[in-house]
Amino acid sequence: MQSELEDLRARQQVHEDLERERKRQEKEQSRKDKFQENAPIHPDKFREKAQNHPERSKEKTKPAVLAVVGFSRLLQLASAVLMALLTVMSVFSFWQHREGLGGIMTLLDERNYALAFYLASAGAVVFFGMIWTLWIMSRKGAGGEVRMKTYDTGRGFLPFLLCLGAVLAVTRLSGLVPEDGEMWHGMAKAVSAIVTAVQEESRQLMLVSTAGAIFSLIRKILRV
Repeated sequence: MQSELEDLRARQQVHEDLERERKRQEKEQSRKDKFQENAPIHPDKFREKAQNHPERSKEKTKPAVLAVVGFSRLLQLASAVLMALLTVMSVFSFWQHREGLGGIMTLLDERNYALAFYLASAGAVVFFGMIWTLWIMSRKGAGGEVRMKTYDTGRGFLPFLLCLGAVLAVTRLSGLVPEDGEMWHGMAKAVSAIVTAVQEESRQLMLVSTAGAIFSLIRKILRV
């Protein structure tokens, strides 16, 4: 009887030892799997992946895809040209309606704040026009499998809408400008000149802004 109990205890001990060893091996394997998941991928892995998919790396681009990409690039160039045209038209109109504000020498001699404000407004138009033109021609980068890829995300859509809104606002609020140019410490003369410069080209400015916004929206939808 005593020998049978000892034999039973021995078997139970062996079973418990085997169970602990199995759990230890499972934990060790789990740690190895997590380490491999978090380990950085060596560049050779990328090359192996590309070699394992020769049909994808050698796949020829379909003519339809090339047509869409070419159309998007053409719209991108047209959008940049429209923004540059919008800037040139605005500056030219500002230049034509500068008369009546005095000469450049009066800025310091007579503290001609109206002319200073007028020139600052024209300078802001040139600055933002140049920045937006260059920004339209840029593309957004995104990470690919091996290299960085760039996409045209329709940049310029919001700037064209801002230009359109500014033209509409100036033409609608023109009646609020005092007729006496000496009001607002002489600034009414500058504001009146700005409103006149915008109103003279308002139709063309709105047409160019609308076309640019439409082109940018199409590019944003294509996103290639």
